[in-house]
Amino acid sequence: MDIDIAAAYDSMVKIVADAANVNTGMAALIDYCDTVYPSNLWNSIRILNYVEDEARLRQWLVSVFTNEPVPPAVKTFWCGMFNPVIDDEASCALYISGSPRDYSPESLDWACFRQDTYRPSQYVAKSQILHTVYRTV
Repeated sequence: MDIDIAAAYDSMVKIVADAANVNTGMAALIDYCDTVYPSNLWNSIRILNYVEDEARLRQWLVSVFTNEPVPPAVKTFWCGMFNPVIDDEASCALYISGSPRDYSPESLDWACFRQDTYRPSQYVAKSQILHTVYRTV
């Protein structure tokens, strides 16, 4: 099955922008994904506790910025996802970093780890949702 990535992106941006809260947004995103790519996997993803994970991620971010304030030189932030190995098990996690360089859509130089990168010691967030989805699919 061919998926129109640009159309999917546009639909997902609209769904997220229109969502009243994380549960409403995730339900709409999963419904959309199920129509584009029907699968029984969506049912196991639909029942996850998104509110609890959102609260945990918010707490993590506040803690990071409170315990390791962002230096004044930081102009841009970037978040990413990667696949760490935790307790000998592959997973999926989020990270946050900052750069003293200006954002540029033409280049990713601003989003590279360098000596002057803001990379707090707790820059990785452990999301139970991401871990579960990664292990499910």
